[in-house]
Amino acid sequence: MNSYKNTKAYWDTVFEHFNRPFPEDISTNIPVLDETILSVGKQNMNALDFGFGSGMVLLMLATHYTGTFTGIELSPKACDLATRLFNHYGIETATFIEGSFEHLKTIEDDTLDTFIASNILDNITKTDAQKLIEEAHRVLKPGGKMLVKLNDYYTDAQVKALKLKPLSDNFYEEPSGLYLYNLEDHRWKQLFAKYFYILNNVTFDMPQANAKNRLFVLKKNIE
Repeated sequence: MNSYKNTKAYWDTVFEHFNRPFPEDISTNIPVLDETILSVGKQNMNALDFGFGSGMVLLMLATHYTGTFTGIELSPKACDLATRLFNHYGIETATFIEGSFEHLKTIEDDTLDTFIASNILDNITKTDAQKLIEEAHRVLKPGGKMLVKLNDYYTDAQVKALKLKPLSDNFYEEPSGLYLYNLEDHRWKQLFAKYFYILNNVTFDMPQANAKNRLFVLKKNIE
């Protein structure tokens, strides 16, 4: 089994020095991303963000909708940051848990309205990506939604230019130590198809990162 020690260390370093002021306008500043995030919310929602990072996606939902909001994240520094962020905005219905799949498995079947996986499915192992899709389907209520955000697909030339280390087919280690599960859209759709209907799929620019990201909005398939 691949270790996530490097992943944890990388994000601890990022979020330990994440000293930007809390935003007055709670937004990603990317209209299509904001709209898509809000499209998976509803009042009195029960939402989970697995690998929540800075907490911005969950914060957007929590400031637009009532409900219960839970984040699970490997990095304790990310948990500290998200706790400070939500406290700053007076949101008392959020819980942040340091950990991984062991906590996800404690959630009962059919209990969540929304499951967030933002830049996580393609940064874990192939086996764990499949497991996460299955677990999201298990814990979502009938008709529940999953928001998936992915890095762009990299061609062979881009993989070489980025100096990604091949570990297995379509699976790489970045120079940073992070993993990359590099699949084209149709391959991701094949993975989703057994468990979800695809409601929306869009690619958009991430200007600050000089990159593109992909979004999928999925609805639990109960057949």
